[in-house]
Amino acid sequence: ILTVPGNHDVDRSICTTVAVSNAQEAIANEVGLSERDRQLTRQLRDSQTGAALFKPLEAYNAFAAQFGCSVFPTHPFWEKDLKLAEGATLRVFGLTSVLISGLGDRDNSPGRLFLGSAQVVLNPEEDVMNLVLCHHPPSWWRFSLHSGGD
Repeated sequence: ILTVPGNHDVDRSICTTVAVSNAQEAIANEVGLSERDRQLTRQLRDSQTGAALFKPLEAYNAFAAQFGCSVFPTHPFWEKDLKLAEGATLRVFGLTSVLISGLGDRDNSPGRLFLGSAQVVLNPEEDVMNLVLCHHPPSWWRFSLHSGGD
């Protein structure tokens, strides 16, 4: 069993607190993808702000822990390797598309959510196939594969 957080895993009452809403708005209000990525990285690196961004996902994390699918500011995605055959591995990544979800209408229309470079980490390796799981389809989020790129 593998699980990723979705918009219904977000405790919206926690999103209304000043710490969470300020952190989410700081990310959501950046104009360019590279600026938004830098802001997300900045928010995640600050211990208090990073914790605030993940506070609305506490119930998800408690549930997901039993499957090794929890997400945290220091690791905003999970990764599992599944051996397919001798010399072949399926690497599954669970992405967190809901870090700025919960307030306003960001999670009810395409193109308003965000995945930053800290959340989209794929390292190609020989004999490893990557599979990405995310609650929201790609049309619902914008993303930055690397800091500085739009």
